[in-house]
Amino acid sequence: MKHILTFLSLTLFYAHTLYADGPASWRTYPTDAVQPIFNIAKTLFRQSSPDYLITTRWETLEIQKRTIAGFYNLDVSVERYKFHVHEGEKPDTVTISLHIYTERDEVYSYLSADHFLHALVWNRIDVALGTSQEWIDCKAFSVEKIWHHRNFLCALTPEKLSLLP
Repeated sequence: MKHILTFLSLTLFYAHTLYADGPASWRTYPTDAVQPIFNIAKTLFRQSSPDYLITTRWETLEIQKRTIAGFYNLDVSVERYKFHVHEGEKPDTVTISLHIYTERDEVYSYLSADHFLHALVWNRIDVALGTSQEWIDCKAFSVEKIWHHRNFLCALTPEKLSLLP
């Protein structure tokens, strides 16, 4: 019995560490905005590159891009964006979290919630959704504040964003 309890507690601890999420940024929206937000995010990533793999479940949208480098010793890294819907504090609202991280050799490196890329993703979604007219210009930020200084979201303009289906 003692061994079974030890096994179960270790299994639960391992599962928790394996699936624990890192820091996230949060936004609150009306309940009916979830699908338009997911559709905007999917369109942004699909338009940027066919290399993004997009997985949608009822309350989760995961977008990932795998990069493989090397010839003999392969180095595989996965860039991930994970949106998750949570119940809102007020009726008819939801809170959506965004985790941005990379995975390399089963090590997860999360971007902090105040990182520039979090603000950039939310800005592009809000402008496309029509809830904001403010446009964040990437030129105003130094390269070290941008995770990938050649991020496709920086190449967008308000005019290009309005043309997205």
